[in-house]
Amino acid sequence: MRKIKGMLHMIGIDPARLEFFNLSAAQGPRWAEICTEFTKKISAMGPSPIWFALRKNKKSTENEKQAAQGAGGGTTVFTGEGVETI
Repeated sequence: MRKIKGMLHMIGIDPARLEFFNLSAAQGPRWAEICTEFTKKISAMGPSPIWFALRKNKKSTENEKQAAQGAGGGTTVFTGEGVETI
């Protein structure tokens, strides 16, 4: 757990955004309590830096598409979309 949290810190993600719990199936009420507490904690931290990076990347991709269409009349630009289907 320390190693993973250290890696998160290195890439700019607050390690407090990750928690592990060992619960049995019989601990449903405790699970609900943990989820509620963690949701409040994460909400107080604000949006994830990953969210901002993805949003910025999406805007860049949209701008690249528009520039390619304007410059080449429909030129195809590789944006990485659909890579997971390859």
